[in-house]
Amino acid sequence: MKTVDPSTPEALADRAGFYNRLREESPVARVDGNGGEHYLVSSFDLVKDVLTDQAHYSKAWGSQLAPMEYHIALNQDSPEFNAFRSIYIKYMAPSGVRRWKGDCE
Repeated sequence: MKTVDPSTPEALADRAGFYNRLREESPVARVDGNGGEHYLVSSFDLVKDVLTDQAHYSKAWGSQLAPMEYHIALNQDSPEFNAFRSIYIKYMAPSGVRRWKGDCE
């Protein structure tokens, strides 16, 4: 398995190129740093598997998008996450985001 560092100046200067190469060469790569060893998953199908297959990739075990405490809403699996999702979906759905358009221009 390839070990990568997505925070190098080269990776940051050409993020699209970095992730395109990563998807081709090693869709699952090891990343050392940021508080410990973790893995970067870069292909759509594998990311979808990690985010939806809670039997194999539970956030309680550290399978998450960023290091956080487990009890933070975005770091919970269903059904605990569902209560939070019902609150934030009206703000993060396309119709909710369109309401911010004037603030972001």
